[in-house]
Amino acid sequence: MSGAKLVPNIPIVEGIPIPPTTSKDEGSWVRPETADDVNNPASSRWYLKAQASALRSGQYIGMTLHYLASPRPPNPSFTLTIPSLLSKYKGTFTLQFYTPKGYQDAAKHGKRYPTVVNFHGGGFTIGNGTDDARFARYVLDTCDAVFVSVDYRLAPEYPFPTAVDDAADALFYIIRQSADLHIDPMKLATSGFSAGGNIAITATLRFNEHLKELADPENKAPPVPEHKIRAIATWYPVTDYSVSRAEKRATCVKPEHTLPPTMTNLFDGSYLYPGDIKMDHPWLSPTRASDEELKEAIPQNVLVYTCEWDMLQKEGEAFAKRLAAEPLNKTVHHRMIPGVPHGWDKSPDPLKPAMHTQEVSSWHPSASPSSASLPPPPPGSPSPIYPTSNPLVANRNSKSSRSSTPPLSSAEAAIKNYNFDPAIVKAYGSPEELAKAEDVDLVVVGTRVDVHYSNIKPLLEGWKATSTSKERGVYSEWPLASNLTQVEELIALAKETGVNLKTTVVGTQGWASPVVQKVVGELLKGGKIGKVLSSELRLSGLTAEREAVQEKTEYFIKREVVIDLLQSALGEFEPTSLKGHFHIQRPLVPLKDSTGAITRTVTSNVPDLVYVTGSLPASDTVQRNAALHLRMRRGPPFPGEPAFVWSITGEKGEIRVTSPESVAIILGAGEVKVEVHDYQTDEVEEVEWKWEGRR
Repeated sequence: MSGAKLVPNIPIVEGIPIPPTTSKDEGSWVRPETADDVNNPASSRWYLKAQASALRSGQYIGMTLHYLASPRPPNPSFTLTIPSLLSKYKGTFTLQFYTPKGYQDAAKHGKRYPTVVNFHGGGFTIGNGTDDARFARYVLDTCDAVFVSVDYRLAPEYPFPTAVDDAADALFYIIRQSADLHIDPMKLATSGFSAGGNIAITATLRFNEHLKELADPENKAPPVPEHKIRAIATWYPVTDYSVSRAEKRATCVKPEHTLPPTMTNLFDGSYLYPGDIKMDHPWLSPTRASDEELKEAIPQNVLVYTCEWDMLQKEGEAFAKRLAAEPLNKTVHHRMIPGVPHGWDKSPDPLKPAMHTQEVSSWHPSASPSSASLPPPPPGSPSPIYPTSNPLVANRNSKSSRSSTPPLSSAEAAIKNYNFDPAIVKAYGSPEELAKAEDVDLVVVGTRVDVHYSNIKPLLEGWKATSTSKERGVYSEWPLASNLTQVEELIALAKETGVNLKTTVVGTQGWASPVVQKVVGELLKGGKIGKVLSSELRLSGLTAEREAVQEKTEYFIKREVVIDLLQSALGEFEPTSLKGHFHIQRPLVPLKDSTGAITRTVTSNVPDLVYVTGSLPASDTVQRNAALHLRMRRGPPFPGEPAFVWSITGEKGEIRVTSPESVAIILGAGEVKVEVHDYQTDEVEEVEWKWEGRR
């Protein structure tokens, strides 16, 4: 092997190398540099073709059985055969189109659809574009998007980099023909499983390189329409061929569950050809691509799912961490699915319910990272199973003390409404009951703020009593509780209980708003108005009426209001500069039922008028001692005025953000207008933008 360092003697169990139990120097592993180092000795191309043909026949039988599992996947709506332009192996390949309801009337209404371009798995050697049809159905149902599955050409007939070339060709074709296909080229995503996960990543690298070639003035190719690839979603991808299969198996927690050497040898021998191909080629091993290549080509949002018993788990996790870290700073969502092997979702057992993901709702090309809620699936649609750190196995709905529906009944109704499998997803009536459940490792608290404390505290106490907390965690929506005393108590209890700190997190609301992070943040960083001199936020609302409150929103007058938008965009307040005035103008608040009748009167302990002033420290975008002023009041605004008005005054201009809804920016919905006043031209420009993920 060229320049390779030999591995020390390693025990072999059923043909699989098993590492010693003592620690060892990872540098002692063989690190192949070329395809010849991997395929040593190399099989003849004729022999590989015969093997591939036999395996494809077996795979056809397996996928036929997989297709028979209930519920059956959809068939493609139509197919297109397109030419190969980038590959040295000229020819054609097929695109399988799955289209959502209403697509046939798209031309009549002028509608353009977001599109997911998918690549099937199979070691670049077997498989076809219909293998991920169940995933296609889920995209259609939850994203209202077109799903295009690429039947790229397979090895050994078409070795590296044919699959990557075909993938890039598919992207260029879809973008160039987007008008005829009723596709929105500004809302694209790639996805893939196993080898297809590799292609979902490397296709963007190949695509970006060809874009640079097209930018050459001497290139006579037709221009590429404006487009944007917004996300990549990969399931158990191969990302690093510079690590040997022996090392991958030996460092896997369950090497006996990995793909057998006979299969991986066929895959590697077929695709890694000719022998002088470098294993660190970025189109082969995206982990080895340069920071510049990844920064330019990889979209901001990336999902990486790995399997605990998969030899590819570690490299997938390492790639996800690299994308998320400096200097790439991509928004990466990585999940390791415990207790499953590679390709766990493609079981050929027709009696076993098909498993597919609901995580697509958080990444699809029209989705916003801040979107937290999912619509119920259509009646009769398959029950989704979440492939996050754990499957969804428990559900408990929180109800206020005055609700007529008990939490247990509400949880059972939610299971039915969302078509969850009752054999898997159980209903619980209290946090105490949930704490006793042995198969629950992560509890997500997305209830009303006023019951965060009453849900989390008994849960932590129950875990403490059973001494099972070290493997469990809690994710709570922001804010953690209604007041500082409750927050401090929960934090102390979590430390005492010893929960898993990796999965115990408090989420965000206003901080994650795309209006703040993308629109306002980019305007400030781009110097659109110069350095900030002052900022003012006027907020009216939270309740529809000035005097009375609906019973269902009674908790608005029993908790404190938290606003973090200003600090998210402009920075923290100078602590010594903070001054505030809090006033309860209407301490007695009538409560109304759904008919509008007043049922009772309660006493509010929350200010309905708040004034806060302060100043900011100097930064790249803020002048020292820039003034801040915040005014919030409960009830509707003056007629004709927006409920939300946020102005940021700078040296060269002013930004104004308005909305008729007081909490639209936090909730990620509703009309929000962003305007910029340029002092030099005295012109006001409206910044065009829209909620990603709202149709």
